[in-house]
Formats: sequence, structure tokens, C-alpha cells
Amino acid sequence: MASAAGLLCIILPLLLKSDMMFSKIFGQILQYINFGTIFGIAVTFIAGTMLCYAFFAALCKYNLPKEKGRQMKYYHPLTGITFTGIISVIYVAYCLIQIIYLFGRFQVGLPHGMAYAEYARGGFWELLFVSIINFIMVLLCMYLFYENMALKVILTVISGCTFIMLLSAAYRMILYVGVYYLTFLRILVLWFLVLLAFIMSGVIVSMYKKSFPLSKYIIVTESVMYILFAFSRPDAIAIRYNLEHAQTKKAEDLRYFLYSCSLDCAPEIAKVELNGYDDYERLREEIYNYFDDISKDCDDVFLRKANYSEICAKLAADKYLRRK
Repeated sequence: MASAAGLLCIILPLLLKSDMMFSKIFGQILQYINFGTIFGIAVTFIAGTMLCYAFFAALCKYNLPKEKGRQMKYYHPLTGITFTGIISVIYVAYCLIQIIYLFGRFQVGLPHGMAYAEYARGGFWELLFVSIINFIMVLLCMYLFYENMALKVILTVISGCTFIMLLSAAYRMILYVGVYYLTFLRILVLWFLVLLAFIMSGVIVSMYKKSFPLSKYIIVTESVMYILFAFSRPDAIAIRYNLEHAQTKKAEDLRYFLYSCSLDCAPEIAKVELNGYDDYERLREEIYNYFDDISKDCDDVFLRKANYSEICAKLAADKYLRRK
């Protein structure tokens, strides 16, 4: 119970902040609950339980001498079942609200003055943090408690809810990208959500198959995902997406990739038609200087310090300068 209360003190505020509908419904439920009475009952129950436990523990210790060399490796699963069961009930309620209001786009009953887009974009970081807590909690329960089918079922429910939370976080970020476009960091967080989903899948498999090499699976998964992310050239993906989906041509949007991103953007910038952009003359001069600097800085990139991104940027710069 104490473990559940401690975790809920961290998890519940994050869930309440991450979703306005969950906060609204949970608040309506709480107004019918007398917390003063519950607190009094809880204190009385805990005090009575501790006194009874202390009495019988002392009695057993007095009558039964401690066995030498005995080491307790695992704890009784009842403790894990108790606090994970309480948390899983909160998670199931939260995920049902996600399915109805976020994925189902059921807008009736949203808080007054809140648009659906505003509701959908909120709470990404809270959900991500809760998902990480769930991953750690499931792992600890697997390694601290004796194997028990009821505990496995509850942990599976929590893992399933974690997948829904990850999907909710990804959906919120996608909606956010639809309004504010892509950046390196937004691609990074989406990548991390996919990575966490793969890791949670391995955790579920290891829960039912003890021979599953979870540590090796996590290391291999992280390595492969990192290599794929590195070679995907995120900045190039971001500028390509933003240029294709931009409703208006703004010079400030293009300047962001000129001055704030890596050289992966250079080949994409070289393809941009500047007709229609505001501040056309100044922007054209800035792009020319951008490629001129790349051509000079990467002059020896083919010999001493070969780098794929720099080579592509150098080739794009030379081609652009020859056209001009």
C-alpha cells in the first residue's frame, strides 16, 4: 500500500496534467470522496497492522532461531500484486479516456473553451515520463518478487496501458508536428517512443519466457535503432517535410535550416526555388554565402577527413555555385 501511494504521488499528477478530460472526470469523482475520513481510517489501519505485525514478528523471532546461511532473494508477490493492482486500475481508466476522447476524437464533454487540437497536443512529456516509470516498475517487479501468475497478469495490463500511453504521446506529437512542422528534436522524441515500444515488447516476452535474453535484446535493439537514426539524416527529413507541407513561403523558416541545423540540409536547400519567398534578394544572398562557406570549409573533405554529410554538402554547394 505504501509503495502504491508513493508511486501514485508521482504518477497521478503527471496523468492529471497530461489529459484535461482525465483531470475533469477524476475531479468530478473526487468531489464525492471524504478524504478526512479516509485518512483517519488509513492511519488507524496502518497503526493497527504495524502493531500486530511487530507483536507476532517478535514472538516468532523469540521462538524460532534464525537459520544461518539463509538468504532471501525474492519478496512475496502479494506486495507487488497490491500496489501494481491499484496502479493498473488508474491506468485502465486513463487509457479508456484516451481511446474515447483522443483516438476516437469524441469532442462532446471537453472542458469549456478548449479546442480539440489544444486538448490533443497537451501532456506529451508527462506521458513519456510515466511510460519510463512503468518500464522501470515492471522490471523491478519481475526481479524482486517470486513468480506469480496474478502478478504477471497485472504487469501485462500495465505494459499494455504503457503501449497505449506511448501511442497517445506519439499521436499528440504528430498532431503538434502537423501545426508546427518537424525539427531534429521532434524526430528524436518520436524515435525514442518507437525504441521504448520495442523494449517494452521484449520485457513482456521475458515475463513469460525466462530464457529470453532481455539484456542482450535491449542492447542490440538500442544499437540498431541508433544506427538507423544516425544514417536517416534527421535534419534532411525535417527540411524535406517542412518544404513539402509549408502553406506559405517564409524566409525565417528557411533561415532556421541555414543557421541552426547540420550540413544534411544543404542538398535540400540547393533544390529550393526562392520565387515567392519574402525578403527574396537578401535570402538569395544568404544562401549563396551559405554554400560558398561550405565549399571553402569542406575543400579537403575527400582526403583527410571523409564524412558522408560533408561530402554531400560539398557536392551540392559546388553545383549550386556553378549554376549561379
